[in-house]
Amino acid sequence: KWGTSAAKAFLRQELLKEDSIYWTLTPKDAFASNQLFFPYKYANFVTNFRNLKCSIMGEVAAISFDDDAVKKEQAAFPLSEVDRRGNKRFHNHPARQLLIDDIKNGAGITYFNRPRDLRKTKSEYTE
Repeated sequence: KWGTSAAKAFLRQELLKEDSIYWTLTPKDAFASNQLFFPYKYANFVTNFRNLKCSIMGEVAAISFDDDAVKKEQAAFPLSEVDRRGNKRFHNHPARQLLIDDIKNGAGITYFNRPRDLRKTKSEYTE
């Protein structure tokens, strides 16, 4: 069955890549390109191939639309430099990379549920 087949999964993975050769291949060439497609009737493969391409183009368009909407929303309502508790936000703060490094080095486990204690470990966090 095509819907749950390895052939469809392979083709979907390929079509999710923008530069995939399958975007430019004709259905005939795509069918001949991989043995995974051979168990299926050619006429059915052509329909499934076109439907899958259209489906992925629709998904990509929807994702792009959502990304644009989020960017517009973020531009319309920018984050303040401090949160509602008065703590600095680290999204664009110079100490952001220090915090990322601390978390990678285990500070997330050491100071789990105690961010105020982690904040006291470096002066950059309180500036």
